[in-house]
Amino acid sequence: MRALAPLAALLVLLLPATARALDEELLGALKRVQEVRFEGNRSIKDGAIKKVIKTGAGSFLGLRSPPLFRPDFLKADVVTIQNLYIRHGFLEASVAARADSGDKASRVVVVFTVHESLQVRVRSMEFDTSYVLDGGAMRRATKLRVGEAYDPVQLALDREAIAQLFAEEGYFPSITTLVTRDSLWVDVRVGIKTGPRYRVRDIRIAGVAEVDTNVVRREIQFDPGDPFRRERVIKSTERLYGTTLFNSAEVVPTLADTTSGLLDLDARVRERKERYLQGGVGVSNIEIIRLSGEWGHRNLAGTGRAISLGASFGYFDPVKWNAHAQVSYVEPWLLGLRLRGQLTPLWDRSYYTLGANTYVEEGPQILTALIYDYPYSKSQVSLTLENSWPRIENVDSSIVTHPNVRRWTVAYSQDVRDDRLDPRSGSLSRYAVQLANAKSGGQGNYLHFEVMNGMHLPRGNRGALSGRVRAALIAPVGPGPQGEDVLARVEKTDRLYIGGVSSLRGYHENGVDDNGNGGRLMLNLNLELRIPLKGLLSSAVFLDGGNVWRHLADVKLERMLTAQGVGGTYGAADMRYAIGAGIRVRTPIGPMRLDYGWRLHSDESDLLAGRKLERSLVQFGIGQMF
Repeated sequence: MRALAPLAALLVLLLPATARALDEELLGALKRVQEVRFEGNRSIKDGAIKKVIKTGAGSFLGLRSPPLFRPDFLKADVVTIQNLYIRHGFLEASVAARADSGDKASRVVVVFTVHESLQVRVRSMEFDTSYVLDGGAMRRATKLRVGEAYDPVQLALDREAIAQLFAEEGYFPSITTLVTRDSLWVDVRVGIKTGPRYRVRDIRIAGVAEVDTNVVRREIQFDPGDPFRRERVIKSTERLYGTTLFNSAEVVPTLADTTSGLLDLDARVRERKERYLQGGVGVSNIEIIRLSGEWGHRNLAGTGRAISLGASFGYFDPVKWNAHAQVSYVEPWLLGLRLRGQLTPLWDRSYYTLGANTYVEEGPQILTALIYDYPYSKSQVSLTLENSWPRIENVDSSIVTHPNVRRWTVAYSQDVRDDRLDPRSGSLSRYAVQLANAKSGGQGNYLHFEVMNGMHLPRGNRGALSGRVRAALIAPVGPGPQGEDVLARVEKTDRLYIGGVSSLRGYHENGVDDNGNGGRLMLNLNLELRIPLKGLLSSAVFLDGGNVWRHLADVKLERMLTAQGVGGTYGAADMRYAIGAGIRVRTPIGPMRLDYGWRLHSDESDLLAGRKLERSLVQFGIGQMF
């Protein structure tokens, strides 16, 4: 039996759930932690200490097997707790640990005993003044505060923060800190020797083969002779990545002459392959199969200019199919400015549902765009001109229209999410105004305003609380239908709709507006709590709200909060709400979601038409809503 002990120990470490019985029968001396206790910790709560130590116990409900008792963990935890107390100003704190017998021979109760001592606080904090930065600027950059607990680790971090502050002005200072203790108080003095202000002597580029060195140089925000600024180094690196030409890029300052204050900048890059070919097979919300492919060249003649050819095809049945083909050319530095120009001729066929009607829209388009990127803030400003010549068919009535559409769009967007496919933190914003004309004779001019802001707050382990607000408005410009007839200027396919797995769950796609005529004002609210489960699985609970209005006079506060339709149903001007829950499965292309949405009230249109009062819907989607 003793000979099996090493093998059993290995099984316990690798397969704790299945090896629990072997632990009790064969290992004898191998213990598990039944409970972790703390004594003497008056100033720091148990929960705060448990977050930093390695020794843990089983779950309260017994759902998780108690962890193995590790003496090495216990020794390390003593040091960790002592350091935690030191960071809270208890400089003479001491910690001891012991392992008492538990309820069983194979269980131990770990007890940490803390002797806190007295807390030391900061009485004063002074900075050497300099002609570069005053004491106020340095005080704002540091986190150690007068009257608060003295934290020696934070003092070291504050030295680095001050050094970075000077680096923004081109200095690499020598910073010292003198800490004088008087009983339970310390006085801190920060000494600074700025040295010379550094300027850029030379910019050296390494790692290029196919890319012209001028392509790299124009992304670096320095010229020889410029003062060194740390922020510009970061921005230059971001700009190099933004070209999509490199797998890796870094700009590193190297001190060249400390007496004269000169340095060199080394731009080190590793190129990506110029040509690429990619394809995919998948599904979408309405397609049972979707095929896509793209060929591209991202560095024509070494200049950073790019061209790509792409196509996709999605199939559901002989009528319900979508297709798209395009050629896109990108000029990264238009007219010698950091202004990206893009020209994209394309052909598109789309099948979609608007209320009770279904449409097929197909035809050529030409998109022209000017885009200015701000890589450091992950934002961009764009001006887009879209000319299209679609054929739009109402499948149900066989009515066909051939509008000539021209749209000018100015937009600002920012994406600071931590993960575009499955975000847990950050935000996504877009603000746009569009001038469009889909009618002849100047009678169809209108403005389309759009606002969207989504926010993610991390919660626990891989969870998040996410919210989004969207709004859009159509307003007339110039001669043509006014007031309640404004929508006569706008093709039905360009009006505002809501409903579906990406906007208002519990409703069919674009299904809130039952008559399919669309609206001129749209409001959409989403609140979702994303909860991790196990492995690739996660769940979510949500509250969605939204509606579209044809007439602005119908937008009233009481109709935003209560159902005003016949028999307590949602009327046409009422804000709809739905609650629900769903399951997500993480995949390389983003989470696959299955959501169940339940409307808080039925719709008046279903009641008056004698239809079944639909209240719930199960919907499938790919990727998070926002």
